[in-house]
Amino acid sequence: EIKFLLNLEQYNNLITEIDKYMNPDNFCVDGKEYGVYNIYYDTPDDFLIRESLEKPYYKEKIRLRSYFSPAGEDDIVFLEIKKKIGGIVTKRRVTMTLSEADDYLKSRKKPSTGKYITKQVFSELDAFLKNYKVTPKQYISYQRRAFFGKDNHDFRLTFDRLITERRDNLSLAAPSYGTQIIGANERLMEVKVSD
Repeated sequence: EIKFLLNLEQYNNLITEIDKYMNPDNFCVDGKEYGVYNIYYDTPDDFLIRESLEKPYYKEKIRLRSYFSPAGEDDIVFLEIKKKIGGIVTKRRVTMTLSEADDYLKSRKKPSTGKYITKQVFSELDAFLKNYKVTPKQYISYQRRAFFGKDNHDFRLTFDRLITERRDNLSLAAPSYGTQIIGANERLMEVKVSD
């Protein structure tokens, strides 16, 4: 994953060429965007973000993600564990309702599942949460356009705008609001490729 901050001219010039090489995500056909709403977790002393900024060989984090804002108790959310090992990023996630996610994060009560991979990801989450006593620390949301390579579906390009952060009222059940962290005429481009 590599990030670039683009001005509006750079973004517009790239968008006019992108269809030669990439297809839009299913949610981004005809120039549409979708919202991404996240709660990031960290220790009381912010160990995970401080460690991440040191650019270690291995790092990990968890976040709770929704594609709705505000999310209701029965809306689907994704609890994700993201690891970076020597520059290679892996992300695994479990799907549950917001109410189930709240229960799991507070008491480790898991929703019932028969899926092996879901049980495996919960095992990884359990280990993470045993090692790090985390609490909600940061809300970040954005509007995203996403594309996939025509010749390589693993090649992904995303453009985010209206990147919003806050450090209070840290619940996906709350509406999206906070401080904008890039300008209205800027886009954060992220290149994601596996090889």
